[in-house]
Amino acid sequence: MIEKKLIQNVKKNPKKIIFIHENEKITYSEFLNHIFYFSKFLKRKINKKSKVLLLQNNCIEWAIHYFSIRLAGLTPVIISDLMPYHKLRTIINENKIRYVISDKKIRLKNLNLIKNIKIKKSKDSSYHKFKNKISGNEIIYTSGTTGMPKGVILKLETSYQVAKMINNIVKVKKNTIELLSVPFFHSDGLGRLKCLVLNGHTMVINDKPNNFVNFFNLLEKYKINGFFMVSSGIEILKKLSFLNFNKIATNLEFIEIGSENIKKSTLNWAKKTFTKAKIYFHYGLTEASRSAFKVICHDKKTPKAFTTNKGIIVDIIKNDRKCKKNEVGEIIIKGKNVFSGYINNNENLVLKKNGFPTGDYAKKISDRSFELKGRVDDLRKINGHSVSLNEIQMVINMFPRIDQSKCNFVIDRNSGGYKIHARYTSKTLINQNKLIYFLRKRLETFKIPNRFTRIKQIS
Repeated sequence: MIEKKLIQNVKKNPKKIIFIHENEKITYSEFLNHIFYFSKFLKRKINKKSKVLLLQNNCIEWAIHYFSIRLAGLTPVIISDLMPYHKLRTIINENKIRYVISDKKIRLKNLNLIKNIKIKKSKDSSYHKFKNKISGNEIIYTSGTTGMPKGVILKLETSYQVAKMINNIVKVKKNTIELLSVPFFHSDGLGRLKCLVLNGHTMVINDKPNNFVNFFNLLEKYKINGFFMVSSGIEILKKLSFLNFNKIATNLEFIEIGSENIKKSTLNWAKKTFTKAKIYFHYGLTEASRSAFKVICHDKKTPKAFTTNKGIIVDIIKNDRKCKKNEVGEIIIKGKNVFSGYINNNENLVLKKNGFPTGDYAKKISDRSFELKGRVDDLRKINGHSVSLNEIQMVINMFPRIDQSKCNFVIDRNSGGYKIHARYTSKTLINQNKLIYFLRKRLETFKIPNRFTRIKQIS
């Protein structure tokens, strides 16, 4: 398991830096000691197999707390720190959670808040005797196609096998310095964290993913060798012509991009700009992380097709039958590296038997490869997060004096990603600041429309 590999890395090179965050650095040995210290605290305080909510922003402590929960025999429940309060309450209730690790103030009945405890530098070497096999599940929450939180159940063994598979594809050297610009609570960020612990390199945490000048400065300051970024982030980098990418391109060895679609022109720009880096573009979901990859090398044309990975079976389905070569249908995923089901969802047995319908459609190239075409519903990705227009419209319609609303995705000319425009009908003029304040209490920040327009009638 991942924890045993971490211990091996500590024994090989205890003083090697594992994390850099702002002005803080931590070695592999210190990281592991902190995990054992905090896991002992959790074992004393919480009954085994209980669920613990992890609600923090990107920082070294998040990683310590995550592995501490696992080591204590508890189930980590992972959510975005941007989750609105009413959704947070739903998650806590449906999981019967009594303990939350957070730096936020949460006031709910029967809920115990565990704040960051001060961890003294320890010479504890008890991890050398560690022999326990860690098993169980972790639960990662996504917004889901309905906009309501969906708790994706993943076996720890499955997540370990997926991390091993990623490391076999994305070859990262032991002396690599990687920059992470997605949150740990995101399935892609959590995947990179597990890959780091298995491989034994160094990671710089960027907790300001939308500040691209800061991102560039970190690349330059630490001579970064590789990074992960969502597709829309690469689109923005392409437009920042005032940044001298030649300064940092010579150090870059790999770039992993996922999981939303990306323009061919943007991939070609990345190839020309980062001439020494291998580019790995993946297709995946929280339910089936890194289901398929296409590897872009500089001596080859940009491939159209994704190739599926071990432990994942991809079927392209149209009218309840498997597509023939070059036909377009919906992607259905199954296999041993796919999630176990959803929390409190009676569709789990159906999902296990027939596979998971992704809502994405693709052209079948062969039994193990496909070309991604788009979505079959209104779901789109904004900064790596799934966004449903139906959810946004439903919340806008709750605002007093608004009769009806209609939202649309609009291409952002600056980033190449999506923006949201909302139109609504009302008898009287609506104060837009009050409307935005109302929405912020009920929706994540990235779901707030960029523009509101009052119209006479919605057709």
